[in-house]
Amino acid sequence: MKILLTGVGGFIGTYLYNSLLKNGYDILGLSRSKAFIHKNSSDELIYSDLSEGLDYDEDVDVIVHAAAKSPDKGVDIEDYISDNILATRNLVRYAKNHCLSKFIYLSSISIYGDINTKFVDEWTSIVDPDMYGMTKFISEKLIFSLKDDISVFSLRLPGVLGAKSKRNWLSKVAKKLLKNKDVVIYNPEADFNNMILVSDLSVFINYLIRKQFVESTVFTLSCKSSLKIREVVHLLKELLDSNSKIIIKKKKKNPFTISNRKAIEFGFKPLSAEDTLRSYSKDIQKGMKDYEK
Repeated sequence: MKILLTGVGGFIGTYLYNSLLKNGYDILGLSRSKAFIHKNSSDELIYSDLSEGLDYDEDVDVIVHAAAKSPDKGVDIEDYISDNILATRNLVRYAKNHCLSKFIYLSSISIYGDINTKFVDEWTSIVDPDMYGMTKFISEKLIFSLKDDISVFSLRLPGVLGAKSKRNWLSKVAKKLLKNKDVVIYNPEADFNNMILVSDLSVFINYLIRKQFVESTVFTLSCKSSLKIREVVHLLKELLDSNSKIIIKKKKKNPFTISNRKAIEFGFKPLSAEDTLRSYSKDIQKGMKDYEK
């Protein structure tokens, strides 16, 4: 089975690339950065800007679209449109002209925008998302134009944790804890499950690739259980042997938890919140240099 995997130079994409190789798949990896090199693989790598098109004319069995422009300093509207919407449009064009069975898209809970409910699932209303969330939502719509011909899955991701994760809230907290800096938290008694391990995500994607489906659907993902926000931060502080001071401030945003029920029915097997944090802390300690940058 041949898989076209985009974003192989990113945190999630790199992990998926190595994981899928270990599972015996032929991988066509797509990266814009030539900094990504897999020295021990004979699999194909394409270095190109997907927003400008995909210069590849052979069939693949599955597309896993992990590439995206995420929120960061210096990222503007044109970047989001180019790297999220136009890149996805070009992949959809490729899919329409080639024989494949599945398209798996890594989306984000950011598409929901202003969340004013206590519980988020696949049917939660989308209210005023930011530019990143809007471009991820438009990309979902583009991909689901394929659903009459192939199985399409969109995974609305929470904070994805691993040795090299950086942009989500908990990864930023971990970086502060490692440097013994103060950590500010809000809603300390609110339940929190907005996290999964990149390894759990990889196992689920591998399962979706292998299993035969006739339907197309969206999934919201999270760890298996929840902890209070104060419990999350204090446990991670303990696991990382940090001397940081935890500062509690008044409510800033509406707290919510994320449903994983539908994904679990489809075969998703995440760890509990506590086990997720324990595994994450071990990943951090193994890849400590990535958190010192």
